[in-house]
Amino acid sequence: MLAYRIEGIIGESLCKDENDRNALAEMKHKYANRSEVFNNRFGKNAYIFIADTSEGSITLGAFVTDLQKISAIVDSYAQHMGIQMTDIVISEVTLKKLYGLLSKAESQNFIQDTNEILEEFGLDEIVGDYVRYLEYKEYIVKKGTANLLRCNEAKYWMSDTFHLELQRIFAGSGHESALGHPVHYIIETDDESTRRIMQIYLLRSLYTQMRIRSGRFSCIEVETSRTLNDGTYELLYKASFGGSVVVKVLMEDSEETDYATELNEQIQLICKMLKKYRNQVLTIICLPRECQRLKELFYEELSNVSIVELKEKFVKEKEAERFLENLAEEKQISADAKLANKIQEGKGYLVPELRGIFDSWYDQKLKTEIYPQYQDVLTIKAEEIKAIPKGTAYERLQKMVGITQIKAVIEKALNYNKLQKIYREKGIKTGRPVMHMVFTGNPGTAKTTVARLLAQIMQDNGLLSRGHLVEVGRSDLVGKYVGWTAKCVKEKFKEAKGGVLFIDEAYSLLDNRAGSYGDEAINTIVQEMENHREELVVIFAGYPEKMEEFIQKNPGLRSRIAFHVSFPDYNELELCQIAQLMGKEKGIEFTQEAMGKLRTVFRYMGKKDDFGNGRYVRSMLEQAQMNQAERLLKKDISTITDTELFTITAEDIEIPLMEREERRVIGFAC
Repeated sequence: MLAYRIEGIIGESLCKDENDRNALAEMKHKYANRSEVFNNRFGKNAYIFIADTSEGSITLGAFVTDLQKISAIVDSYAQHMGIQMTDIVISEVTLKKLYGLLSKAESQNFIQDTNEILEEFGLDEIVGDYVRYLEYKEYIVKKGTANLLRCNEAKYWMSDTFHLELQRIFAGSGHESALGHPVHYIIETDDESTRRIMQIYLLRSLYTQMRIRSGRFSCIEVETSRTLNDGTYELLYKASFGGSVVVKVLMEDSEETDYATELNEQIQLICKMLKKYRNQVLTIICLPRECQRLKELFYEELSNVSIVELKEKFVKEKEAERFLENLAEEKQISADAKLANKIQEGKGYLVPELRGIFDSWYDQKLKTEIYPQYQDVLTIKAEEIKAIPKGTAYERLQKMVGITQIKAVIEKALNYNKLQKIYREKGIKTGRPVMHMVFTGNPGTAKTTVARLLAQIMQDNGLLSRGHLVEVGRSDLVGKYVGWTAKCVKEKFKEAKGGVLFIDEAYSLLDNRAGSYGDEAINTIVQEMENHREELVVIFAGYPEKMEEFIQKNPGLRSRIAFHVSFPDYNELELCQIAQLMGKEKGIEFTQEAMGKLRTVFRYMGKKDDFGNGRYVRSMLEQAQMNQAERLLKKDISTITDTELFTITAEDIEIPLMEREERRVIGFAC
């Protein structure tokens, strides 16, 4: 499905007297009827409509199948409607922006019902008022020139695999339209910037050569905490006809062994859709480097599909030194022998490693040469170092915005542990304190992230033996048949031994119907918490009101919980801080104007009941990076500086569609 915004100039207004309400209403009714007659001839192959008219201009919206020619449809539509249009500009847009045009048309009475139209074309579960469970992002790439796209790729640290694929794409003269996809792609990279540029380069090259029909592509994230079903993926692929789907697998190298099996079902569904729509939709799979097991899972399911692997480049000696020198030049500081000596002979480096090396050198340079008055800061007493809880997880937690309550809880636990060490040194036997907790808060308030860090912190400081996180829900704990539930619960406790058992939406265990085994699960959990009180930590998580009901339901459970931790929604200033921290992790900075625009967005979106807090921030940042990439790639690539590459401007921040406050009311008025 291809979506378009059409803008043009009209010689005269559609209504002779726009101040006459009756005349205006009559005009809109006339054009709405004409438009309906026109669209009936296309069936489900196309739909075009007037979205708005003002001051001698007109805006149309349209969506068509890949068999239709949009320019011919626009000309035919204007002729049928009796509208003289000049200076016509046709732009491809995302489905979500098309929904905005439909909503505008409905508010102007050029169409009757937006949701009815979406339902007719099978788009009502992709965009619209009733979309709840499908999370994805959409972007548009533009066509370029072969010379511009093929020059200076090395600037973005792409390997020879990418250069070779560009040669294949631009071999020959191309075709008038997309005829199918001889290959699909796997991009392997740990660097977000490199992945984004490779992705944009690839899609722009394919679109320029008409290897894909549409510049629109949809991005979905696959992770263990998010499960989509067969129907969800099907909807996404159907809506992506002629375009592309980018699948980003969120997986840390350390997680691969523990969690790869949990992704099997989702990988199978993705591969099923890829094979089913292999010639209509291009699929790009993004994986972290060295996740061999995950890559093998994809290849097992796609044995009859040709896959091209595009990998982030390892750089050595001279290339690595040149990269560091460029970073120094960007900071307006001279590189020295100390910086060059940090590059080891024969070792390959990825971009994140090189940036870490530079940051360490630069920090030292600031304190010793640029601002020598801070040299003494480099000298820290050994006692002070010992007093700081060890482990990077603790440092990450301290840098997180808000969550003051959980930080205080952890400090209390660590201080208690220090005291126990003193007791043991004096020959006094002590046990580990009970640390079971309840986390309450809305989605995106960092409950799962904090739980994972908590597990690692406790392992780093001798409170837990393994420090891993096992995340479960009702389906993991409640069996289908008599006798199965207790076994399921005990297996999960065994799996979590030495770490943290994180029970998400724990209130779902409450039984409100006969024949379910939620109560049995709760009773078994209480028993296992007592049996393994020094071997693991159990965290119950969910919405505040529902969790209170859950805790009050079982007195035995309530007595075994040591800490109740609240995760409040973030305010706009905290959300801005989170955005800056996320950006810093990626090497991204924001202009002052961009931060102001972000604050406006957060102020508006934060009032919504389904606001995603930190998840929404991550989504906004990724969208901004895509917009930035599109903006930069319109320029001559050789002129793009590193400062531009790692700076988000206000232009890159997209204001979300403001929902209409007025809704039509059906009923009687007195």
